Amino acid sequence: MSPRVRHVLGIDIGTASSKAVLTTTDGDVVARASRPHVTSFPRPGWAEHDAESLWWADFCALAADILAGSAHPPDAVCVS
Repeated sequence: MSPRVRHVLGIDIGTASSKAVLTTTDGDVVARASRPHVTSFPRPGWAEHDAESLWWADFCALAADILAGSAHPPDAVCVS
C-alpha cells in the first residue's frame, strides 16, 4: 500500500442488501453504510441482480455516502 493510504473501503454487494465500511489500515471502523435492494427470483433456486442497475449503482452510492460522511480525503483511501 502507498504510504499515503490511511484507510480501506470495503464494499459487499449481497443478496438482499449492499454494505460498506471504511476502516483505518489497522482495522478500526471509521464509518459504515448500507442499502437494501430487491432481488429477482425468476424460478425456484435462482436469485438474480442486474449488474448495471443494482451492483454498480449501489457501489457508487455507498462509496459516495461513506466518503461524504467522513473527514478523510478520497486520495487516502484504498478500495478493496
